[in-house]
Amino acid sequence: MCRTNDGSQQWADFHPAPPGGPVGEYQFTPNQTYALYPQLAQTTPIVIGSPKPFDIYGGPLKIPSQEYDADYNLTITIGNANSPNQTQYEKETALFWEAGSSMMNPNLR
Repeated sequence: MCRTNDGSQQWADFHPAPPGGPVGEYQFTPNQTYALYPQLAQTTPIVIGSPKPFDIYGGPLKIPSQEYDADYNLTITIGNANSPNQTQYEKETALFWEAGSSMMNPNLR
């Protein structure tokens, strides 16, 4: 009952950019067909009053900007599963997050 009026029942009208759409606008990854938990866009946080005190960078980076380009290129370089620049720890961490809850079930590994 405590979540009745917190916005968690208001689903966001979310529409991603089309594949190959504008840089900086969210696009689904390959084989993704829907947004998971779109109602969270309108939900009042239950643990913190606002995320603003934690936004030490002042919001999203401007596009285009040198800062955005540097972060994007780092993500492309290290985020690639076949990257020679990725450490073993980074590879294992990516596999952990990719597997999600299936890591709890040894039959799903």
